Amino acid sequence: MPLAAAAALATAGCYVAIGFDGSIVGTALDIRQQPQAQTVLAGQSASFAVGVVGLSPISYQWRKNGADIAGANDLTYVTPPTTLADNGSLFNVRVCNDFVCVTSSPALLTVLPK
Repeated sequence: MPLAAAAALATAGCYVAIGFDGSIVGTALDIRQQPQAQTVLAGQSASFAVGVVGLSPISYQWRKNGADIAGANDLTYVTPPTTLADNGSLFNVRVCNDFVCVTSSPALLTVLPK
């Protein structure tokens, strides 16, 4: 019986399966730390972060209530000063590499009056 058709290459907690012909069979991109809910006073900023393991290059797109936030393309996102209108907003991030994209769980922003 021949050897298995693919081998797994472990790299920093992620993997890519490479066929013996050199083709990429599958990849992994894993969110290890989900963004956490934040509570701030009106006028303060909130900070959200994600922990990711995967093959580089990795890109990030933060979202507020399902809509992309322009320029929010880093491992962390800091909101502008909040208003009471931001209370109840949900923030998540879409993380991609050259092979796959994954989306984090939403994190709730609670904004309290000063």
